[in-house]
Amino acid sequence: MLTLQKVNETKIIDELRDKFGERIDTPKLLRPNRIVMTVEKENVIEIAQFLKDTYALNYVASVSGIDYLEENKFVVVYHVSSMSEDGHLPLVLALKVPVDRQTPFMPSLVSIWKSVEWHERETWELFGIEFKDHPRLERLLLPEDWPENQFPLRKDFLLEDE
Repeated sequence: MLTLQKVNETKIIDELRDKFGERIDTPKLLRPNRIVMTVEKENVIEIAQFLKDTYALNYVASVSGIDYLEENKFVVVYHVSSMSEDGHLPLVLALKVPVDRQTPFMPSLVSIWKSVEWHERETWELFGIEFKDHPRLERLLLPEDWPENQFPLRKDFLLEDE
């Protein structure tokens, strides 16, 4: 379990490599207290649960989508950290999940981190990435009369002429 005093990023990266091997890309230290790693959607629930249970990473500050149109994929990025009675842990782990553009779905992480509920809704609404088993995948930001299957943060989204 991590403490608020000192985070040993190298130890965390080594433990993740040992535990998950080929199921994650090589976790990288971007700068002090910033780790990034990519996992396939088939493994994301197990790995997210491990991060929460082992390192007390119990809070998701943001979820965002990235559209790689030329590569025919999206990437969903969870910025995971820790909140406790003692304060905020300085570590932020970016958990990246590639999602195929033709079949844009992945498991929801609401069952692990309640704080992703609205973030996943926003990502679904603006990119069209479906989060399976999300308890309330419905409009959040766009007007109710917004056309279905029109996702304004996709790179191929075109505004209609007025």
